[in-house]
This record gives sequence, structure tokens and C-alpha cells, in this order.
Amino acid sequence: MSVVTSKPAAIEPNGLSIGDVARQTGLAISAIRYYERLGLIGPVPRWGGKRRFGANATRRLRTIMIVQRAGFSLDEIRTLLDTDTRQVARRRLAVEKLSSVRDQIRELESVVSSLEAAISCGCNNLEHCALITGGADRDATRQPHGDAEGGHYA
Repeated sequence: MSVVTSKPAAIEPNGLSIGDVARQTGLAISAIRYYERLGLIGPVPRWGGKRRFGANATRRLRTIMIVQRAGFSLDEIRTLLDTDTRQVARRRLAVEKLSSVRDQIRELESVVSSLEAAISCGCNNLEHCALITGGADRDATRQPHGDAEGGHYA
């Protein structure tokens, strides 16, 4: 796989400094330099020894941030941004990630249901709560372990 590089920008003496790009994107300066070293953003020309970013740099960095929040690794982002990568490969990667994200959503929905049940159960002792133990702690006396109104039997 080739390294992702956008075309080197024309030298823009009035271009954005790395500090300006950091402020506009919310990224640390070190992260911007790291993405440049990885080839996720094109080589940045220097004017007077200082990097001068074109307007497209902030757009590309914001794209990287969005895709990263979606769960893609930097290697996967490189593939997605690489214009030499075939579209079918980029699409396959996106489909696989979508499947993974849907699995994570299902897991989180299960966590939400468990938390809602735990909040509403009224148990005084989580270790013996039938919601947690699945009823495995049921004893012969079936004593409630929540409050008088909201408890359930373990």
C-alpha cells in the first residue's frame, strides 16, 4: 500500500501556521506533526523555516478526526484516504467497520437495559440481586432484599 499523500501544497506565505491549524481543528501540534510523518497529510511546505498549511489541511485533518471517532485505526484511515487503493477495498473496509459498530451498539443497548433494571430494582445488596445472579441465589424463604415497595425476591 502506498503512503497517503496529498499533493504538496504551493508555498503560501500567508498560509496557516501549525498553531493556527491546531486551534482550528482542536488537535495538538504534536498530533499534526505525527500525521504528517505518517503521510496522512501531504508534505507541508515551509516559508521562512516554518510550516505553512493550505486551507485543505484543516479539512483533511477534520476528516481524519471524524473517521477516527468512527473507530478506524490510522492504518485503516490511510487505506480510506489513499487514492491508489481501489474503491472496492475502501468499501469493504467501511462495510466491515459498520458491522463492528452495529455489534458494539447491540452490546451497549444491553448495558443500558441492565443499568436501567439495576436502577429501578431497589435492591439493598447487589451481590444477591436476582437481576445479577439470574435467580441463582434464591433461598427457600424467598425474602425480599429490596425496600418494601420496590424489592424483589432472591
